[in-house]
Amino acid sequence: MKEKVLSEKSNKTLNGLSKAIEIVSKIVRVFVMIGIVCVVLLTVVLGFMFSKVKISGNEIKVKGVKEKIVFVEKENGVALKIGDEESETFNIKISEVNKFLRENSVAKLATFTEVSLLIAIAYMFLTYLILGRIIKIFKNVRTVSPFTEDNIKHIKKIGYYLIAIVAISFLKNLISALLFDSTTSSFNAPSIMTILFVFTISYIFEYGYKLEKEKSKIKE
Repeated sequence: MKEKVLSEKSNKTLNGLSKAIEIVSKIVRVFVMIGIVCVVLLTVVLGFMFSKVKISGNEIKVKGVKEKIVFVEKENGVALKIGDEESETFNIKISEVNKFLRENSVAKLATFTEVSLLIAIAYMFLTYLILGRIIKIFKNVRTVSPFTEDNIKHIKKIGYYLIAIVAISFLKNLISALLFDSTTSSFNAPSIMTILFVFTISYIFEYGYKLEKEKSKIKE
């Protein structure tokens, strides 16, 4: 009797947590979709703006806009001046700004910005897909059982999406290195560990699913 009471309490707690995770995942998924739309629009707008940008010395001019952006040297760094308005001071040297603008064309900066935004869209889309799988997993946990064939597939899919995220991260570092001759580490140990953990969980669920099938056969 005591074991039955504990089992009912555990099921109630599990169902409550599953429902909570479902709701939070759905809310976050909506915000991620809004983020994707915003970044897509930003990509289009910046692509249009870069086509009208011209760099001359430490000045940036935009075709059709009267005010120009000027990098002004200050005692403790560099400030941006747009018309008569001046920004806060950034802790960099004017020589570094001039070197950066001299060595990097508008086309190169536009390419890097657009690629970075497209990669951000890919990250968010994969996050959107992962959240969708999480919602399905916990719906099954609440309504059917944690150990279902569908849940095994969902968890493995999450693992594949995480692999895609790591691959995209590597691609971003590679593009950055090619455009700006920089060297960045592409090995991400926490991400690799997360992928291994997710696939391990999928095999644990698969084992639980097989045990439940065998148990139901014995009862029959």
